[in-house]
Amino acid sequence: MAPRSVSSNIDYYEADSLFNDISNRLRSRMPRFDEDRLRNAYELAISAHDGQLRKDGSPYILHPLEVAEICMDLEMDADSIIAAILHDVVEDTSVRLNQIRQLFGNDVANMVDSLTKIKKIDFFARFTGRNKASNQARNLQKLFVAMTNDYRVIVIKIADRLHNMKTLGSMPDHKRIRISRETLEFYIPIARRLGLGTVTSELEDLVFQYLYPEEYATLKKQVSTYFHEHEQKIQEMVNTTRSLLEKNGIKVASIYGRSKHLWSIHQKMEVQGVGIDGIYDLLAIRIVIAGVELDCYRVLGLVHSRWQPIFERFRDFVASPKENGYQTLHTTVIGPGGSWVECQIRTENMDYESRQGIAAHWSYKEKPQLARIVKDESWLEFIRELSEDDVNSEEFVARTRESLHGDQVLVLSPRGEVVNLPAGATPVDFAYYIHTNLGHSIRGAKVNGNHVPLNYELRNGDVVEVIKAREDNAAPRPEFLMMVKSPKSMLKIRKYFKAASRDERINAGRTLLRQLITGQGLYPLNLMANDKLALLLKTMKVRSIDEMYQKIAIGEFDTSTIIAELKKIHKLRVEQGPKQKSGEPERQTRKVSLLSGVGYELGLQLTGGQLMRNRAEIRSCCTPVPGDKLYGVHNRADRIVYVHRLDCPKLQHDLRDGSLVEVEWSSQVEDKRYPARIRVHSLNRVGLLFEVLRFLSENRINLGGAEFSSSPSAFAADEMATFDLTVEVADVHELKQVMEVIMKIEDVYGVDRALPEEPATEPEKGA
Repeated sequence: MAPRSVSSNIDYYEADSLFNDISNRLRSRMPRFDEDRLRNAYELAISAHDGQLRKDGSPYILHPLEVAEICMDLEMDADSIIAAILHDVVEDTSVRLNQIRQLFGNDVANMVDSLTKIKKIDFFARFTGRNKASNQARNLQKLFVAMTNDYRVIVIKIADRLHNMKTLGSMPDHKRIRISRETLEFYIPIARRLGLGTVTSELEDLVFQYLYPEEYATLKKQVSTYFHEHEQKIQEMVNTTRSLLEKNGIKVASIYGRSKHLWSIHQKMEVQGVGIDGIYDLLAIRIVIAGVELDCYRVLGLVHSRWQPIFERFRDFVASPKENGYQTLHTTVIGPGGSWVECQIRTENMDYESRQGIAAHWSYKEKPQLARIVKDESWLEFIRELSEDDVNSEEFVARTRESLHGDQVLVLSPRGEVVNLPAGATPVDFAYYIHTNLGHSIRGAKVNGNHVPLNYELRNGDVVEVIKAREDNAAPRPEFLMMVKSPKSMLKIRKYFKAASRDERINAGRTLLRQLITGQGLYPLNLMANDKLALLLKTMKVRSIDEMYQKIAIGEFDTSTIIAELKKIHKLRVEQGPKQKSGEPERQTRKVSLLSGVGYELGLQLTGGQLMRNRAEIRSCCTPVPGDKLYGVHNRADRIVYVHRLDCPKLQHDLRDGSLVEVEWSSQVEDKRYPARIRVHSLNRVGLLFEVLRFLSENRINLGGAEFSSSPSAFAADEMATFDLTVEVADVHELKQVMEVIMKIEDVYGVDRALPEEPATEPEKGA
């Protein structure tokens, strides 16, 4: 091989020593690897970086070699080690990617190319809300897509970040803080997701050291003192436990005492609001056995037979692994001297995987097949699906970040399959995790054998059973978008609506917006009146209300922003309404909001089934709902059809200015709700109105208006009460049920449909 081409006076003795160590370690693990190829990579890197120094004054070549050594600790393959050594040459030197491709092949070149692109991304800008969003988001999207094809890229990058964190001391304070926050927000969650336990713990403690130096120093001293004080007792427990296990035929690979990681302790103190004295499990022993999973439970029984367990702190991550594949039994016992000690019980294989994570599944003879890496396949599949979906880069990054952060919940299928979901997940999330079609078809669920609502929040250990729709081609309901917690579930539902017909998307978006408004305790017909939606459109990049509904269904519009804008519009309209005259008594009343729009959109049709395209208004005087017989009055001057119940006294009044039109309810009125006024007659006692309103609230019946009045009773000084309520119902049948239940409330003696009083007849001329 050609002699090294360097022109500087830098001493490369330390670099040569480090490279020889890497080469020897790789040879001991892979006797047949191409040593010349590895040395060529080293010589190219040392030549390319010749003369470059790091901030601390050391030769720059030491950095890629240290990164390669971390990759060696993770037992990565020879191509990964070569890529780690070369990961900065394309960015920082005159070496070109084609040169690397010719010398070391496509795999190494592709990894170096991806690592070079990653370096150009300002992760911190994306994750802290600084500007520069879209270009960085596009690059970050490319990174995640590349990671699903070859996860070695991100593992090398995490190794690079770990070495950078170890050498942050020479950086100015502001850079140390920025890089540490970036590491906490992005690299640590990915390292944890990939199961890189050792690397994650190192990164966390380094971040703690730089972000909170005073708290770090104080806690480090406290923990060191505490562990030193209890060291003898912990060693006594280790010796006693080892003897107990060996006496019962359990082969112990290793058993040792350890203190919790500082960052973990700090997080507990923050969450629980306590000092170090309030953390009871600072001490731990780890028991690694040369056996199988079943032996872990034997060890658990023996430990509990010797030390008193604290059962509420038991965690079984063997039967129900964490999403990153972590498997260990955690139990807390009262050890010598009354100290709480956490015992972690695992096999040698579990111990190896808890440290190496995804790297433990590496096959050195071939490129990794992600389908075989079961523990991370679900998350990587989500990233793949998200990259294939037509979402903008900012949403891609947001969804990916959501999938990285947050707690998890472990639930079981009826067959015992363990399913890992985000905390707060529902049976709908569970169904979509199992299969997309099962998610679309879910109509009910049982948890632990009991029926639960679809928005039930699952808990650890729940056994979930899905009740499917009867039809084969069932579609997701719009409200599923409100119920799911998992970004993957959300993605699948939106993908369905993107492929659905225009009418389906419009209906889904309208229904979702209405239900979200209802969920906030608001009245949809107030906020979703056409005149208010028309004002809303002026602030949005859409041409019609229907287009807005479509974009809501496929997730292109943020519904919370839309509702906030509608609230502002509604508030402004109310404030601009007629003012109460001075001296006029205040009435506790709210008028029924007008329900107007194109006839067929309101669920109306002309008698005989003909589509009603006229503008119509369902009158507030009689509040007709589906099931009521109707008549319409076509007011040609106003170009509108006023719709009344057949028995409405004001029907004749409207006929003076228009002609009669026979209208009826369309059969296509699903998912629509209408205001209906009812009149409640009762004794006027304290708490009666509250009972009525509580019933409406518990049954999620919207209250659109109320008017209260009272009058003296003929029997005593008590008063009789009458109050008109406007409730939102689907049809006459639901309205009847509401009225029947209110009638059962004590002291209510009558409930009926409210109608206006007969209009006074005009006196005849000459009378």
